Amino acid sequence: MRNVKTATMQLIIINIICFVLTLGGTLFANVLGNNYVYTVSHFQIYRLFTNLFYHFGFMHLLCNMFSLLQIGMVIEYLYGKKQMLFCYFTTGILGSFISCIIHHILGHNVLSAGASGAICGLLGVMLGSLNKFSNNKYQTIFLTLLPIILIGFQGGVDNIAHWTCLFLGFGLSKFMKK
Repeated sequence: MRNVKTATMQLIIINIICFVLTLGGTLFANVLGNNYVYTVSHFQIYRLFTNLFYHFGFMHLLCNMFSLLQIGMVIEYLYGKKQMLFCYFTTGILGSFISCIIHHILGHNVLSAGASGAICGLLGVMLGSLNKFSNNKYQTIFLTLLPIILIGFQGGVDNIAHWTCLFLGFGLSKFMKK
């Protein structure tokens, strides 16, 4: 696992390209972000996918890509490229949809974006696969989960998406095989 796995690196490159194309997250927020009014009411389902690649700023992108590098490599090593990508997109898209619906029910008008939900999904897979890790992987899990929890206490973070994806990933881990 010394070298970066291909799917992980491809996702990072795609995220960086999307960030550059949106001029550092300043363009297209209302076109690419996930929001109940647009996603569900106007049936713009593509937003459940595009919001995984749209970031609101450089630090948002940097933190997410660092986490994706750490967690994505582990999941790709344990389960392979196809299963890692399946988990990334399944948890990211389902988590975005569930978050969108819950925010609407709660009366919140939230615009969500970023890879962090899907990354939390991969983290959930890691948590569900603890029996496959050596002791040094616990540190990776802790160092990734702690900032997500701490950042979640400040405003403007879609905690519903993060936690939904985490639990979805944990559930998916029970069906995954090497």
